Amino acid sequence: MTSIIGSDSSASSGAVFEKYVYDDPSNKVLQATDIGFLRRDYSRLNVMGKLDTGDKDDFYKMRVQTDGNLQLGFESDGAIRIQVLDLHSRVVADSMADMGDATTNFLAMQDGTYEATEGTLIIRVLRETPGTNTDVLNYNIQAKMGGREKDYVAWEVTPPEQKPQPVMSPIVGFLNSMTSAFSGLFR
Repeated sequence: MTSIIGSDSSASSGAVFEKYVYDDPSNKVLQATDIGFLRRDYSRLNVMGKLDTGDKDDFYKMRVQTDGNLQLGFESDGAIRIQVLDLHSRVVADSMADMGDATTNFLAMQDGTYEATEGTLIIRVLRETPGTNTDVLNYNIQAKMGGREKDYVAWEVTPPEQKPQPVMSPIVGFLNSMTSAFSGLFR
């Protein structure tokens, strides 16, 4: 387990923006949840999420807007693995040991020495041991490039239970609206 990146001198003056994002257990790289943009000495991205029972992995998308040293920190109440992917699903960094350049890149991200370039990166959070998805694992992830002026926090929440809506044919809907519109003319 790794700790979240320490506070910096601008922490008291920075603005905080929050949003709630729904967890979709079936999401993949192409449906990654957008957590915002990362710009050197401007923004810091935070994700508070969880892997529910039966949830294998979560995907988050961040847009890197400036070249620079990327720092990534995380903490969890269980054994999780973090992968950073490019848009082609290639693993750029991996928290698992013995993954070659991916492990080296992940360690550089933790130290804040990874040279990131403009583009989109996907953060994949998964269980360290595949097939062990019977426990709920809470986690926090934080990414930044230098100092920051604004904090962006994405809180992962369970979507409200959706009640099925009646399906109406477009023609029936059109006829109903036309009947209502003209009913006052023929009285």
